[in-house]
Amino acid sequence: MNSEFSWKDGAAAALAAYDGGRIDLEDLAARILVHVEEATSGRGELYETVRDLADELERHHDLRTSPWNSPEDVGPEDERELQAVLDRVRALIEDRPTEGAP
Repeated sequence: MNSEFSWKDGAAAALAAYDGGRIDLEDLAARILVHVEEATSGRGELYETVRDLADELERHHDLRTSPWNSPEDVGPEDERELQAVLDRVRALIEDRPTEGAP
C-alpha cells in the first residue's frame, strides 16, 4: 500500500468518525495530522497544509469547549469558517481543489 493511499484512508476514517459524532474536532485534527506526518515524515507542502488545517480545527474546538465561552459566543461566521476548514480537509482527501484555497 502506498503512503498516499494510507494517509487518505486514515484521514477519511477520522473524518467519518467526526461526522458520526464519535470524535471531536481536537481528535479529528490530531488523527489527520498523525496520518499525514507518517506519510510525509513531517515535511513538505502537504504536511504544512495539514498542520495549518489541524491548527484551525483545534482553534474551533477550543472556541466551542472553553469554559470562558458560552454557546452564544460561537456565531454564524465561526460556523462558516469551520465548514470551510472541513471542506478543505475533504478536498485534500478527495484530491480535488477548493474555492479560496491558497
